[in-house]
Amino acid sequence: VIQNVPFEESIETQYLLIRSLETMRKNQEIITTALSVFRRLGFEIPGVPRFYFSCLEGGAPPVVTERMLKIEELASQCNIDELIDCGQRTFDATKRGILKILDSMTLAGIRLQSPYFPLMVCESVSYALKQQCISVES
Repeated sequence: VIQNVPFEESIETQYLLIRSLETMRKNQEIITTALSVFRRLGFEIPGVPRFYFSCLEGGAPPVVTERMLKIEELASQCNIDELIDCGQRTFDATKRGILKILDSMTLAGIRLQSPYFPLMVCESVSYALKQQCISVES
């Protein structure tokens, strides 16, 4: 099914695949599948070697620090009412699927102590803010 529809229309199906991997506790496959989805969607996610070794040096890796600064910038564009109403907003199926995949990957990252965990938390917050605040103004 996933291969027979345009990629953007397969997001919900991609999420169902990831959910099935969750039930089988295949956390590494969740991360691998989710990374593939996000890269195809245009998310800027660094490769493991460079990113992982910067994590081992101590402190937050530069890519995570950069993403945190972008989140701060995005949050400053939102008013308090938009932030409070964040959980009340309804998203279309594609956006909801992306948020669900981000959530699943974050949980798998916790379980595996993946170096992608802090980056995926940043991506989740950033994506949610963009959908909540930025698209409200458009």
